[in-house]
This record gives sequence, C-alpha cells and structure tokens, in this order.
Amino acid sequence: NLIPGLVVGALLASTDFFDGKLARKWHVESEFGTLLDQIVDKIFAITLLLTGASLNPIILANLVPEIAISLTNAKAFINNKNTNSSLIGKIKTWLLSINILLSFIPNLKMIYKIISVSLTFTLQTATFFNYTKKNKTQKINQKITTLEPIIEEEKTEEKVLSKAQKMRNQKIELLKYEKELLLEQNKKCKQKILKKDK
Repeated sequence: NLIPGLVVGALLASTDFFDGKLARKWHVESEFGTLLDQIVDKIFAITLLLTGASLNPIILANLVPEIAISLTNAKAFINNKNTNSSLIGKIKTWLLSINILLSFIPNLKMIYKIISVSLTFTLQTATFFNYTKKNKTQKINQKITTLEPIIEEEKTEEKVLSKAQKMRNQKIELLKYEKELLLEQNKKCKQKILKKDK
C-alpha cells in the first residue's frame, strides 16, 4: 500500500498549510486553534517519524530535535501564551513531511535518505534556535510591559511630589511676605506710638 500511503500522508501534511490560511481568510482564528494546530502537527510528525523508523532507522535522528522544538513551544505557551510559528518553522515542517514520506519508499538509495535526514536535521536545529531566541525576546517584552505601569506610577508620584514641593515653596514665600508685612506694620505702629509720646 505504498502509493495510497504516500498520497494520504501528503494530503495530511498539506493541511498544515491550508488550515491556518482558511482560518485567517474566514476570520475564525483563535489562540486555542493556533495551539491545537501546533499540538496536532507535532503528534502527526512524531507518529510518522516513529512509523518511518521501522523502514528507515536513520530517520530517528529527526525525532530528538522535533521533541526539543515541541518542548520549546510548550514552554513558550506556558510562560508567554505565545503560540506564533515562524516561516522557518513552516519550511521545516514541509521538509520534515517530505523526509518522512521518502523514508517509506523502500527502493530509494540510502544516500538520498541520508541527505534528506541531514537537511531536515539542519533546518530543525535552526528552527529550535529561532524559537528559543524569539521566546526570550517575547519574555523580555513581557517584563517591559509589566514594568511600564510601575514606571508610570513612579512618574506620577514624582509629579505629585514635585507639585507638593512647589506648593510648599510658594507657602514659604507667602509666609515670608506676610512676616515682612507684619514687621512693616509693627514698625509703623511703633513710630506712631513714639510720635504720640512726644
């Protein structure tokens, strides 16, 4: 059943491209849908990798990085609720699907299988580092977003204190002026009393 298996595998792999495109076109995308899409993609890829390994054990080299990418994505979702995939991730998924489908062809020369596994492994490694970097950036941005209200609150408090200080300074100036007026009045009163005494 090689040909029907390849056709079904190729059709299932192509849904990774169409589901997101259709969700965006029909405006029915959601955070849950994005997360579910990634989980299903990983289950599909890992299941096919394990199945393909029975015919071509070398393909197991692609299993470890795929699990590492899955764990990175899971951690990103737990920490940042970030489930966005990147272009390199999509290319990697396509290449992995082609690689898996090639492993099911029994008469294919081993050199082609080794090249396919190596290319996929390289792209998987690049995807892993890309997602790790993206997740760190997302985490930093999240911390900045968390700090912004605190900074604004501090600025507001500083402004309030600054206004209070200005008001205190004005009050001191007014008191000084009032004191000067009283001293002036006192001086005038003393002069009047002296005149009367004379």
